[in-house]
Amino acid sequence: MERRENRPDPGGRAEPAARAGPGSARGSAPESAPERAPGGGPAGFRFRIRPFRDGDAEAVVALWQASGLVRPWNDPHYDIDRARGARSSETSEIFVAVAGDGEGCIVGSVMAGFDGHRGWVYYLAAAPDCRSRGLGERLMRHAETWLEGLGAPKVMLMIREENEAVRRFYEGIGYGVERRTIMSRWLKAPPPEKPG
Repeated sequence: MERRENRPDPGGRAEPAARAGPGSARGSAPESAPERAPGGGPAGFRFRIRPFRDGDAEAVVALWQASGLVRPWNDPHYDIDRARGARSSETSEIFVAVAGDGEGCIVGSVMAGFDGHRGWVYYLAAAPDCRSRGLGERLMRHAETWLEGLGAPKVMLMIREENEAVRRFYEGIGYGVERRTIMSRWLKAPPPEKPG
């Protein structure tokens, strides 16, 4: 069942927010009404946020590549397929921002997942010519609302240590650095790093 409530956005305007809670129909993942991002010029930059659809993969992968998010050990098509597979258990979703009233090109994305303990966010991206217009923050707020509807008490994300600009972005929207060490172990051999 979908729940709607008015939530203030960071700009102080009230906006309807849809939340798909556990047990909700998969088709009820939230989709935003067309929005105008600040700083988009005289007419404003319009976009709509909606769940990933069949046929979006190539545009989303191109966006991730243009945003520098793709690494050799993370095949983006495989990541999309895994996230979409987890959708059957309603714990993972990819949201895309589409220019205009929702029929234009994909200009942003965010992948969100709930592991039963924390919400996690990956692949936040805004097209290079759409940055500094509030799109990244709106995508994050959309993902946060969806995760909150699943019961996530907290949202976590990882940033590469050398990526200071991204760290400043997240700090600017209310995220803080936690003193943790992330450890990992490959369960299968990682692909070799590609030169250049």
